[in-house]
Amino acid sequence: MKALVYTAPRRMELQDVPRPEPGPGEALIEVTAVGICGSDVHGFRGLSARRKPPMVMGHEFTGRVAALGLGVDDVSVGQQVVVNPLIPCGICEVCLSGRGYICPHRKLIGMDLPGAFAEYVVAPRKALFPLPEGMDPAVATVTEALANPVHIVQNNVFGLMHGVVVMGAGTQGLLALEMATLAGISPRISVDLDPRRLEIARRLGADAVIDARTQDVVRAISDLTDGRGVDLVIDAVGVNATRQQAIAVAAPGGRVVFLGLHEVTAELDCQAVVTRELTVHGSYAYSPHDFLTALDLLNSGRVEVTSWLGTAPLSDGQHVFEALADQTSPFVKMVLIP
Repeated sequence: MKALVYTAPRRMELQDVPRPEPGPGEALIEVTAVGICGSDVHGFRGLSARRKPPMVMGHEFTGRVAALGLGVDDVSVGQQVVVNPLIPCGICEVCLSGRGYICPHRKLIGMDLPGAFAEYVVAPRKALFPLPEGMDPAVATVTEALANPVHIVQNNVFGLMHGVVVMGAGTQGLLALEMATLAGISPRISVDLDPRRLEIARRLGADAVIDARTQDVVRAISDLTDGRGVDLVIDAVGVNATRQQAIAVAAPGGRVVFLGLHEVTAELDCQAVVTRELTVHGSYAYSPHDFLTALDLLNSGRVEVTSWLGTAPLSDGQHVFEALADQTSPFVKMVLIP
């Protein structure tokens, strides 16, 4: 089968590799569409310690069941599915507490296990969710990405909240903005360095946008909120500057969620955290229920992605990754079609 193999920093090669076979409790999936995550681009640039060549990445995907492993008898060959790539162990204390998304033994298809930038990939039966009839498989690949901001909103929005700032208008930032709109939070403020992405954010529901290249982010948000700040800040970038800004613009008693992972460390104003009693925490992934909620939101059209999502053949993978890494792509998110 053909697979797009990450062989070196900034190098993806279309290679012939052996087709995998499903083991007990697994299914072989013929990939229909696979999204490129920002973390995949980070790996392509050689900046991810967890993605080392040679490997097949790709964890946001849809497909049809091509073969069944031993013991799998409740799905049919030919059935179209969306795959949850996050595989917890299911037996540790964290999993038994219902938080398998932070299982210390979790595996991720496309990072710890062979991924879906290929014609076929193996996935556990428990990771398969039926693709709603008539749903565009390319749109459904966004389910995994959307599940993250669904998880954030489910765990951080309580009653009427005054204001949200979303740092970053990439895929995660735009999806977080749309979730904040669904949650009824206002005003909604989007911050980014790219005017094109800020224009998309405005169209998707941002009440105000801030160009971090030309504006003082903290001062601009203070002016927009009459000095109060906002009740919720979502940092979908994850660099020192955005983390510092997130703390600075949170209102007293506010909540700051770190989602982005671009830099490992940051210098934070802990005095502000203490004296303003801020809740600051990370958000890594999502529950199966969050995943299903995300799929429903996309299928119903309540979260819009088609206007900023593009598709390309798997064979164009090298060029597509280059464009995303160099920020020359006309689309915020790209989906590859094997």
